[in-house]
Amino acid sequence: MMTKATARLRPMRQQDFSVISAWLAEREEMQKVCGNAFQYPLIESVFNDYFVEGPKQNAERQCFAYEQDGRVVGMCSFTRIDWPNAFGHIGLVAVDPALRGQGLGQQMFAALLHKGFVEHGFHRIDLYVMQGNDGAKRFYSQQFGFQDEGLMREVLKTEQGYTGWYTMSLLTTEWAGRQE
Repeated sequence: MMTKATARLRPMRQQDFSVISAWLAEREEMQKVCGNAFQYPLIESVFNDYFVEGPKQNAERQCFAYEQDGRVVGMCSFTRIDWPNAFGHIGLVAVDPALRGQGLGQQMFAALLHKGFVEHGFHRIDLYVMQGNDGAKRFYSQQFGFQDEGLMREVLKTEQGYTGWYTMSLLTTEWAGRQE
């Protein structure tokens, strides 16, 4: 008899650095996931300050590892949480590159949206997608119903020049309508 994998979001821990930093070892991958939030390469002290210790001291940020059967297979976060206005911004989202295409990102993202809309009572959740990352835009809109609110032009300097990112958002009523 085959057993179903158990998966969950849990707070990020210091020991997650080695796994997650390996996913972000390439400059382009780190920039795609982190934008301009961190210098390349990601170093352990910065990881601990932002992902582990920061959320303990800052109610506006929550960072999660996504575990499947006890193994970290993804990471995600809420940043710039505005509790009075019931708003959360999804900061970083990444899945182990060796496990992409298996539905883990969709499962992790569904768990993050549930946490935001149900557990935290958010009215709105938004996120940014780097210009040119059409696959991510399709994923967020087709799988979850995120709406494209437009391009913020030339906000990130890359080795190839400046690029922008799209703001996409989802309201609790839109999310709830897709849960039926």
